[in-house]
Amino acid sequence: MNRYRKMPMQRRILWTFVLLVLLILTVIITMLTAKTIGDENRRYSAILQQACDQIDARLESIMGDIRYTSSTYLLGSNIADYMANDFYAGRKEYVETLRNLRSNTLSVRINPNISSITYLTDTGALYSGAGYNTEYLAYMSQIAQQLRQSGEKYLVTPAYETTINQQSVTTVTYAFRVASPYTLKPVGCGFINVDIKRLAQSFSVLSVGETVGAFAMQNGRSYFSASETASAIAAQTLPYEDEIRETSPFEFHAKSGGESYLCVARWNSELSVSIVSYVPMAIISSQAMNGILLYLFTVVLMLAVFVVLSYFMAAHVTKPIRVLQDGMRQVEHGCLAPITEQVDRPDDMGDLIRGFNNMLTRLKQSILREYESRDMERKAQIELLQNQINPHFLYNALNLITSIGELEDVPEIPQIATSLADLFRYNISGAQTVALSEEIAQIERYIAIQKLCMAGNLHAEYHVTEAAGCRRVLKFLLQPLVENSLVHGVGKSVKDGLIVIDARVTAEDRLLISVHDNGVGIPPETLARLQERCAQDAYNRKDESIGLLNVHFRLRAAYGDGDDYGLQIESVEGEGTTIRFCLPPEE
Repeated sequence: MNRYRKMPMQRRILWTFVLLVLLILTVIITMLTAKTIGDENRRYSAILQQACDQIDARLESIMGDIRYTSSTYLLGSNIADYMANDFYAGRKEYVETLRNLRSNTLSVRINPNISSITYLTDTGALYSGAGYNTEYLAYMSQIAQQLRQSGEKYLVTPAYETTINQQSVTTVTYAFRVASPYTLKPVGCGFINVDIKRLAQSFSVLSVGETVGAFAMQNGRSYFSASETASAIAAQTLPYEDEIRETSPFEFHAKSGGESYLCVARWNSELSVSIVSYVPMAIISSQAMNGILLYLFTVVLMLAVFVVLSYFMAAHVTKPIRVLQDGMRQVEHGCLAPITEQVDRPDDMGDLIRGFNNMLTRLKQSILREYESRDMERKAQIELLQNQINPHFLYNALNLITSIGELEDVPEIPQIATSLADLFRYNISGAQTVALSEEIAQIERYIAIQKLCMAGNLHAEYHVTEAAGCRRVLKFLLQPLVENSLVHGVGKSVKDGLIVIDARVTAEDRLLISVHDNGVGIPPETLARLQERCAQDAYNRKDESIGLLNVHFRLRAAYGDGDDYGLQIESVEGEGTTIRFCLPPEE
């Protein structure tokens, strides 16, 4: 499993296709094999049934012909009268009777299926065209007794071995009752011996070569076939005799000599025998194997086609993946070159590659911005270190000026010096954020100094709620805005200056701050340029002005790029300027 997971995607897809196809083809081969074997079994079963049917029809024809022959010769002669008189009707008639009996027993052999005929009266008188073999005649007497007891008109004996006309033969006897044509009283029995060779020929009527064998079976013994296979199958058929009589044809399997056989049996009522035809299962399997080999050849060909198609399909599917992997490896080694292959694909892989290139572009832009930000931060730290000397020196000098002003009794000097000292102390403190109340106090000091420096009256109003004063804000957030109002607004106006600082907390827990002045306002073109710069993404070092933009981008950097957290500048030329901004809820 681990080895499979470490495979390249192309090989994994290829092996997945191959295994899937092999699984499907295995199922198909199994089904086709079972179907082929089943078809061959059914085909040979039909052949065996056909053989049994033809043998049965032939036997019925032979026995029907024998019955017709016996009836014809009996009706055409005085055999019944002779038998009624025990073959004796006076000396003169006796010779004629013998002549007619001899003629009858010889002429009946015109039928090629009949070998001999014998007559036996109920009183024991006998005339036999089969010779006077004691064993044979005793068997005929036994059959006659069986007919008399059963009341049947005829029966067919099982095949048996005997001597007829001084020849040892195996025969089947057709025994029938003979009755007087006048009184219809039974007078004896006739026995027609059937030529066993003619019956044996019936078991080879089907021209199927050596693949199919047939024999007759009675009481577990085979007839009309001398093979050991027939004898072995006949012995195994004995338990099925009742089923064969009730269900014809009857199919079963048997074994002989370590080989299995498919057998079909049919009951023949004329001879009271089971006709059995059989074929080796090896023949059926051989025929089925030929079909299976054809299927296997087709399957192997299909598998080869599937493998080739799977290879090209896997290559087509995995090529953009390999291209994407190469691009990612280059990124791992620090090369941010975009992918140039497979970019024009209209499918999902093309979208992935194009998305990867877009990601690289954004990554390079982000790295560039990060580099510029770190460069600016480094320079700012250097400048801060360089400028720390001047605030400390100025702070100490202002303390000295304050002492001199108090000694010389000039109150304005200590006031200015103290405010400047507080400003510088606030400047050099290390905190990044302060409470809004501290920032407002810093603005008060700054405006106090400006009042002494500016001509005309300058008023400042502070509308800061208690909740707003407790909120923390960025240090030096308001001083650049107030300075901008003094320098560019109120300082250029001829009327008294007014600066209003408003701060409150909204229901959404946001801090709203605004700085308003009644100065000269901002010209429309300058206002449009400022608003355009505020809509851009980053601070540009070429923006020399302007404290406004510095505050704007500090807000964006600290609280996010949303428009809610930048400066909103409103100004009417000749009337004044209002700057608003919003801070998010405190965490």
